[in-house]
Amino acid sequence: MEIRSQNSEVRNRKARNGDWLGALGIVFLVGIFCFVASSLIPGTWHLAPALRAAPPTNVTDAIVVAAGTVALPTSAITSGSCTSCTSASCSGGTFTISSGAVANVASTDTVKYTPNADPTSTAGYGASSSGAVLSVYAWPSSGAINFKVCNSTGSSITPGSLTLNLEVTR
Repeated sequence: MEIRSQNSEVRNRKARNGDWLGALGIVFLVGIFCFVASSLIPGTWHLAPALRAAPPTNVTDAIVVAAGTVALPTSAITSGSCTSCTSASCSGGTFTISSGAVANVASTDTVKYTPNADPTSTAGYGASSSGAVLSVYAWPSSGAINFKVCNSTGSSITPGSLTLNLEVTR
């Protein structure tokens, strides 16, 4: 008698576990169906609002403080040195501000720039088998936009004419 009751208890436990796993499988399949339906059929099924990603609340549009162009200097840059070109003084180059005012630039602003033509075809900025390529750096400071063109090679480089479009944002 004891053996029968143990066998029937094992069968009952298996049945209960099977029912639970079967119910879990059905819930899983219904969840998959609802998710796929909400993705494929607009306006029908939707995820609960708590599960949807909330739009960011701290997004602000960037304000353009100044924009224009800078023609970088074309005089020779000796090995291990840089040329400076600021909105106040650009020896061998020119700054042209087309909108905004440089006086409003703060050191916490962002300077974005891009060449207005393919730089790889310009002497000093394109690919070189000897590694003779110049580096361009830009940063804002209070009331100024600053650029440096640096030569970290072992010989002097005379750069070709390169104009950058620039934008300072806050």
